[in-house]
Amino acid sequence: MAVTELDVIERQTGARPPTCPWKAFEDPVVRDTLELYRASRIGSDAHLASVRVLNPPHHLWLGVQHYSHALQKVREELAAQREKRRKK
Repeated sequence: MAVTELDVIERQTGARPPTCPWKAFEDPVVRDTLELYRASRIGSDAHLASVRVLNPPHHLWLGVQHYSHALQKVREELAAQREKRRKK
């Protein structure tokens, strides 16, 4: 992962991964949160309300909300950076 992506993650989430962000996938809560997020996907959009009816544990519900929000913010910033570089 490029350093600029780590910078974006830090700016958007308030925390810089201390190691490679891929290491987080070893955590069972992270895996369950991502599975819940994937279950909410319809096409290219996430519809979190569609998985709320499954009544997931509260910590996973909070995790999927946080992940969805952070992912969108990081994607927006990276797209803005790419557009800025393209215009140069």
